[in-house]
Amino acid sequence: MKKLIILLAFGLFLNIQTSIAQSKEDYKKALLEMFTASGSDEAYKSAIKQMMTMFKDNYKDVPANFWKEAETEMLKSSIEDLAELLVPVYEKYLTISDLQEMTKFYNTPVGKKYAQSTGPIMQESMKVGETWGRKIGEKIAKKISEQ
Repeated sequence: MKKLIILLAFGLFLNIQTSIAQSKEDYKKALLEMFTASGSDEAYKSAIKQMMTMFKDNYKDVPANFWKEAETEMLKSSIEDLAELLVPVYEKYLTISDLQEMTKFYNTPVGKKYAQSTGPIMQESMKVGETWGRKIGEKIAKKISEQ
């Protein structure tokens, strides 16, 4: 009887572990789908290409075919690796259902437009933010000098 209980407990433990692993894989898949729909994967690919250019500039004696192969390999695996690392972060804030709804949104015409506009919006917003921050700094400096 004791052996049967231990065997059942062990079986339950394995079933729970398998379920958790599958859940993580499902979440990662949903996250990757959202990255693709939102255009984030293209931004990540662009970052990889920029890093490869910097490495090429720093290691000029390395043959060109190495860089071509390395870039191809990094583009294939790095986004999956990044998603794997980001799963715990996203899980804190978004459910798998949230990711799926976001993916649906990004696949609509307005979602696609938003995804395509995010980069330029961020670039322009950073410039506006710099101006805004400078104005706040000037106001604080003025208040300090008035004291």
